[in-house]
Order: sequence, then structure tokens, then C-alpha cells
Amino acid sequence: MRRGTVRRCLTVPIFALTLLSMAKVFIPTARLENGSEMQKLSLGLYNVPRDQVKAVVDAGLAAGLRSFDSASFYDNEVEVGEALRSWMASGHDRSELFVTTKVWTTDLGDPESAARSAETWGP
Repeated sequence: MRRGTVRRCLTVPIFALTLLSMAKVFIPTARLENGSEMQKLSLGLYNVPRDQVKAVVDAGLAAGLRSFDSASFYDNEVEVGEALRSWMASGHDRSELFVTTKVWTTDLGDPESAARSAETWGP
């Protein structure tokens, strides 16, 4: 991939988890400049109620998803982190995961906003 090239990732709607939980699916990947392989499909966690986050993340992980999309605005980053840490405690490695977050307009210009999100969900 050339420097500056943007590859689009697809965010999975929650209703698609029913299909995903039925079997592992092939998910195409893109090689990053550091040599890592990142899935081109990401599970979006917007509007997932806190009490349902673990079930949604677990279903995505069971289907083979390793890329998750969150944001502090979603108000469920703590639960996302708990679900991912639980998965890792069962013998999986953090290096298998990609977690993305977004900076809300109120945090523009604050270089620590992404770091706060990473601390909230980050293993």
C-alpha cells in the first residue's frame, strides 16, 4: 500500500451478527506498512446498549472478527474493553485485535482524547 493511500473498512450492522454467529466467515485483510494484517471488516458498536456489548463483541469474535470500531460518544467503551479483556484472558493475544475510536467535535485539538479512549477500553 502506498503511503497516504486510504483503504475503506466496512462496519457491520448489529443485525448482521445473527448471520456472523452461525459460522466463521472469511474476512479479507489489508497489509499495513508495519507488516500487520488488518481485517477490512470492522464491527461497529454505535448504539449497542452497555448491557449488550459483551454479547455483541463475543459474537463478532466467535465469527472471526478481530477489528472493532468504537468512540467515547458511544458511551460503551468501558464495556468494550471488558469484553476484549475477557476474550484475551481465555488465551488470545492482544496483537490479534484492532480497535479504532473517533474523536468527537468537543475534543478536537485535544491530543489526549484518543489516549483517554485507549485507556478506557484498552488492554
